[in-house]
Amino acid sequence: LFTKQMQKTKQMKHNNTGTISTLLQLLLVIGIFATSLHAGIIHIDKDISGQSYILAESGMFLQEDAPRLPWLDNSPPTYGFNITGEFQQDTELASDPIYIVVAHHDVDKFVGKSFGWFDWEICCTQELFEQDLCMELGAPIVEYPTKSDGGNYMFVYEANADSGRYFRLTVELPIRHTGKYFFYLINCNEVDHIWKIDGDLTYKNPFGYLDGGIIGYLIVYQLFSLIYAIFTFAWIVRTFRYRKDIMGIQHLITALLVISFIQNLMWTNDKLIYNARGESIVLLNAFGAIFNASQYTLVRVVCLLVCLGYSITKPVLLGSTKTRIYVLTITYFISSTVEQYVNEISSESLKDLSWLYFLALLISSTANAIFVLWIGYADYLTLRKLAREKSIMKYKMYRNLTIVLLAVVLLSLLFFIAALVFTFAPTIVFEAFAWMWTFSFYFEAMYMLIIFYIARIWIPSENNLKYAYNEVGNGSSEYNIDDSSEEQLTVLGDRKSTKSNRKNDGNIALEGTTLSEITTTSSDTSSY
Repeated sequence: LFTKQMQKTKQMKHNNTGTISTLLQLLLVIGIFATSLHAGIIHIDKDISGQSYILAESGMFLQEDAPRLPWLDNSPPTYGFNITGEFQQDTELASDPIYIVVAHHDVDKFVGKSFGWFDWEICCTQELFEQDLCMELGAPIVEYPTKSDGGNYMFVYEANADSGRYFRLTVELPIRHTGKYFFYLINCNEVDHIWKIDGDLTYKNPFGYLDGGIIGYLIVYQLFSLIYAIFTFAWIVRTFRYRKDIMGIQHLITALLVISFIQNLMWTNDKLIYNARGESIVLLNAFGAIFNASQYTLVRVVCLLVCLGYSITKPVLLGSTKTRIYVLTITYFISSTVEQYVNEISSESLKDLSWLYFLALLISSTANAIFVLWIGYADYLTLRKLAREKSIMKYKMYRNLTIVLLAVVLLSLLFFIAALVFTFAPTIVFEAFAWMWTFSFYFEAMYMLIIFYIARIWIPSENNLKYAYNEVGNGSSEYNIDDSSEEQLTVLGDRKSTKSNRKNDGNIALEGTTLSEITTTSSDTSSY
């Protein structure tokens, strides 16, 4: 979201988002990163009013600079566009042309002019012209670079309307420098002079249609698919082997592992198909978004249930708690699905879906914040309860889980700060564009870390119920097992109970063990 949001402050101004929207997006971006436009074939279907522009970006590699991937093509890079326009004003004809500028990131600073923090102009207006701040009234503010081969860094085209109504411009550009390329379609006419723009912006890297800034996605998705496949297979085998004592939380972990494997496999195929064709399969994108949201939702639900102590320190959840979990889960899942899907389809089209994206982002961010706060508070209460009851084995497990969750939060904060630094240092971002995908893929790695850690704790085994809540008889007394000496028993009950009451097996409730593990002596009993 940083890359898209700061497509250099100037895009935001001319999309009329303003300062308040900028600050809102910065607040929403904490812990959430979205990739910017990266499609090999970007479809443009949009109305553009006067004094505004359309912007798209792409990462391009030369053959000698491109990653050497043996299963991918290694042909020369290509970049071109086929744009048509129709003037929408019925009472008059178009007099001024539409301009198209393609600039390498080294010379992008020569497009437009900044007059303050949020004051940036791309067209030479009457006011700027009278102040001698631009040279040609009604034209883009473009200063040609002083580089010796400046023509290979920046390209400027004029599209004049045929009979004042239509234009068509088809161009194929030479790519002779690796880096980010910015495509501007600029309308410097009067504000009410609206053009309907239709066409395609097409580019292809030596390895295929994937943007140079996200080729890493394909490699990591393939690696993650293999890791999830191995771990999920091993988990299912052990689940079948110890199926008699499987806990409810383990069924959720099974679903989470299967969904995570399918999710990575689907995105691997999506990127491979896109790299070969330049276009994604809509249905595959939709299912990918659903599985993405399913994984994100299940990770949060599993963490919440564990921190609440479900099936560990309490056998069931209260009705009101279950209702809140259902509402929060459904809200987060739906909003996250919409957010994921809109982000994917917007990368292949310049249609304005930002309102829907930010609405879904706002809802999912709010639900995510509630999840995080609830997980932290529930974990704190469960740790206090286990410490008070001296249930050492479970206490150690929750303590380690807390350390892992805190480490994830701290690492997320560090990545957020790093991304914030890069936001205000665009030169670094553009020079290292081939590695910027790591800021968004970091969260996939964190999800995998959390999933595997929780799965390792509850992996099916002969001692499958060591963390389970178990109750024997109808009483309310409990004892707890210290994992350093599982024969030590601490009976929590009424110290004033009579000898006859203590002989009543029905008045003893056991937590964290089975009857076969209980060994007490008469001296142990008398001590209580």
